[in-house]
Amino acid sequence: QLGQESTANIGDQALEMGVNLSKINIPGVHKAVSQTYEQVTGILNDSDDIYCFGNGVFGGVGNGAMDPIGDSAGEITDLSPLDLGSGRSAKKLFPTTTCAELDNHEVKCWGKNNSGQLGIGTALNMGDNAGEMGDNLPPIEIH
Repeated sequence: QLGQESTANIGDQALEMGVNLSKINIPGVHKAVSQTYEQVTGILNDSDDIYCFGNGVFGGVGNGAMDPIGDSAGEITDLSPLDLGSGRSAKKLFPTTTCAELDNHEVKCWGKNNSGQLGIGTALNMGDNAGEMGDNLPPIEIH
């Protein structure tokens, strides 16, 4: 979940921080907003695309699988942006959740949903199986 293409802890030993800490290299990301939930990090780039990496359990990385992303070489530089729906982009990520406000002001959430915390009317995890993201990911209905 640290985006270092390794499972090693970083920051728990001398000389691992500051100039010794490697920059996360996601192509096209110049400005980033980070969030964590269930050990997932989401980054919003200048083009309003979201890239997620970390523990894939419960679908938090939103790639249709539950495998971790970022624990092996090449996984961060080959990331694809999340599919939030046809023609949709993100305007904001919410801290400590896997939710985003979209350009049309809808809010979509993905990942762990065992208690209905995604607000979509079910207790099914979203983003952990193929076909659950994009246009198939329902927005939260707030009245």
